[in-house]
Amino acid sequence: MEEEKTPHADVVVFELPVITQETTDGDLTVVLQPTSDPADPLNWSCFWKRIILIQVVAMSMVAAFASSELGPGYGLVAKDFHIPINTATYHASALGTGSAIGTLLWTSVADAYGRRLVYLITGLAGFLAVIGESLASSFGVLLVCAAFKGLATAATSVLPPLSIADIFIRHERGARIGLWCFAVLKTNFRRDRGALGPVLGGIMMHAWGS
Repeated sequence: MEEEKTPHADVVVFELPVITQETTDGDLTVVLQPTSDPADPLNWSCFWKRIILIQVVAMSMVAAFASSELGPGYGLVAKDFHIPINTATYHASALGTGSAIGTLLWTSVADAYGRRLVYLITGLAGFLAVIGESLASSFGVLLVCAAFKGLATAATSVLPPLSIADIFIRHERGARIGLWCFAVLKTNFRRDRGALGPVLGGIMMHAWGS
């Protein structure tokens, strides 16, 4: 890949896969462009790009639901494990702690080993953590499973924007990022804003709770 010197001493402009645009104030904007390689994600067909987008959005919605559906049921948790309801809310703290660690971890792992591997690992880990929560025999086990669930589902908070940027050119990303944000926000915590996770979780607990 050849390089071209510019009047800006600290700026080097490369040929493809980037182009540069000069702004009115003389600064240079670098814009990524597809290469000639058919394996370049930016060159994939619209069909496959949409399939990947649907998968990413769906996985994020499932993770958001799994992270928020227990919110209305802390009273049942307190009753089942014979603990104060304030103690039952430690579940949210364990979930948040795992999520905080995961958001720092998964981006670096994905950059080093690829997005697909992280999606597969965290998807399986999140599934097992939810099963563990449902079978928990003590509140301590529930907290451990919640922490691992937060760690796993954190991947869907940080990787989807990167995946969208991998396969869509800059001017195509806005609507896709907006769709992902809308799906996650309408599934996650805020009951006062019509989030589906706590609402559906409350219905399930009302129907099948102890």
